[in-house]
Amino acid sequence: MLYLIPTYDCNFRCSYCFVPKDAWYKINLTTLEDIVSFLNTFINSNKIQIWILWWEPFLYKDLLLQTIQYLHDNVKHSNFSFYITTNWVLVDEKILQWMQTTGAKIEVAFSLDWNFETMNTNRIHAENSFISKKIFQNFLLAKKYLWRSWVSITMTISLETVRFFDSNLLYLFELNPYLLRFRLAAWQKWDTESMNLYLNSFKKLYIHYVYTLYV
Repeated sequence: MLYLIPTYDCNFRCSYCFVPKDAWYKINLTTLEDIVSFLNTFINSNKIQIWILWWEPFLYKDLLLQTIQYLHDNVKHSNFSFYITTNWVLVDEKILQWMQTTGAKIEVAFSLDWNFETMNTNRIHAENSFISKKIFQNFLLAKKYLWRSWVSITMTISLETVRFFDSNLLYLFELNPYLLRFRLAAWQKWDTESMNLYLNSFKKLYIHYVYTLYV
C-alpha cells in the first residue's frame, strides 16, 4: 500500500479536521516517474494498491485523472488498484464515465459522516455553502456508473457527533454501500464520558442488528 497526496488544498473546512490547507503543492511528472520506478520493484508481490487521499484529490480533476492514467499505464503489475477518499462535491458524470472506461481498478470512498442536519453543522464548505444533498446525490450517481464493489463510505466520529453515532451509522448503512468504514477523530481529546457514549452506541447497534435479524 502506498499513500499518494496529489494536493494539500481542500474545498472543505470540517470542524474536526487537523490538516492544514495549502494550495502550493501539486503532484508532478517527476514524482510520478519515481513512484512508477519504486512500484515496479515489487512486481512479484501479491497486490499493489495506491491510496489517494488528503486533502481533496478532485480539487484538480484533470491532474488527478492524468495521475491515475499514467500510473495505470506504467506500473507493471497484474493486481494493481487505486483507493480514493474524497468528499465528492466535485464529481460529475464525465469523471464517472472516465472511471468506467479507463481500465483501472478504482474504489472510491465517500467521506460521509452524518445525515443532512449534522453534515451541515460540521462539514462546512470553504465558501460556507451547505451542499450535503449534492454529496448524497453524487454518491447515488457513482453507484449508477461504477460497480457496487467500487463505492464505499468512510465516516469520521467526532466529539460533537459521538452521541449520534449509532443513528448516523444506520442512516448511512441504508445507502447500501459496498463497505462502510468508521473511525474516531483520534486527534481530538476523548474523555471517559465521550468514550462511554461511543461504546454504548455499539450496544444499541447490536440490539438493532439482533432485532432486525430475528424479529
